[in-house]
Amino acid sequence: MKILKLLLCWIIFTSVQIIHAQEATRLEVEYSEYKIQTKNPYAPDTYSRAKLVWQDNISRFTSFYEEAKEADPDFDGYSFNVNVYKDFEKNEMYARAMGYKDFNHVILDSINIINWTIQDSVKYIKNMKSHLATTTFRDHEWEVWFTMEIPISDGPWKLTGLPGLILEAQSINKADLSYKFVAENINYTQNSTLNIPKHPFPDFDLINFDEYYQHTLKEDTRMLRYVATQQPVREGITSRTCYSTMETCNCYPE
Repeated sequence: MKILKLLLCWIIFTSVQIIHAQEATRLEVEYSEYKIQTKNPYAPDTYSRAKLVWQDNISRFTSFYEEAKEADPDFDGYSFNVNVYKDFEKNEMYARAMGYKDFNHVILDSINIINWTIQDSVKYIKNMKSHLATTTFRDHEWEVWFTMEIPISDGPWKLTGLPGLILEAQSINKADLSYKFVAENINYTQNSTLNIPKHPFPDFDLINFDEYYQHTLKEDTRMLRYVATQQPVREGITSRTCYSTMETCNCYPE
C-alpha cells in the first residue's frame, strides 16, 4: 500500500511538472555582435555570434568568441565565450569581471540599474513595430530599438529594463569604439518543455561593480600611461590612448 501511495505521489508530481513545462514561455534570440573602430584605421572591426535564451524569468546571454577566434586567428577579442546571467525574480545579474586580477571573479549587479529615455522615433524591424530608447551606461552612450510585440524585458549583454525585447543596440564611447548587436533569428514559443538556462558561474567569487571599476581604472591608467609614452603618433591616432570594454572605458590623458 505504501508503495502504491508513493507511486501515486510520483505520478501526480510528474504530471504537474509536465503541465508546468508545457506552459513555459521560452525566447531564443540569435544576435550578430560587432565591435567597430570608428576612427582608428589601424584596428580591425570584429564580428561574432551571440545568443539570448530566456525562460521562467531566467536568461543567459552568450557571446561565442571561441568560434570567432577559431574562424579568424586575428580576431580582436577574448578566446573564450562570455556570458551574462540574469535572474529577474531575484533582481540579480552576473557577468565575469574581465581583467580583474584573475578570471575567477564575477560582477554581481542589480537588473534594474539602467535609466532609459524612450524617444518618439519608431521603425519596423522584422515586421515588428520598434521604439527607440537611449541611455548612458558604463561609459557608453547607447541607442537601442525594442519591440513591445515581444513583451519580455531583456536584450543583449546587460541591456534590459524596457517594456519589450531589444532587437538592435549600438553604443559609442570616448574611445570612439562602438559595440553593436542586431537580432537575426527569433524563436518565441509559449509551450516550451526545455530546461531553463543554467547558471554559468556556480563557483566564482563575487564582487560589486564599484570594486571592479576602481581596480580597472588603476590598472588601465598605469598601462595606458606607459603605452602613451612609447607609441609614436600616427595618422588618425592622437596622443590620447584608451582601453575599452563594454563595462568601462579608461583613457590617458583623461
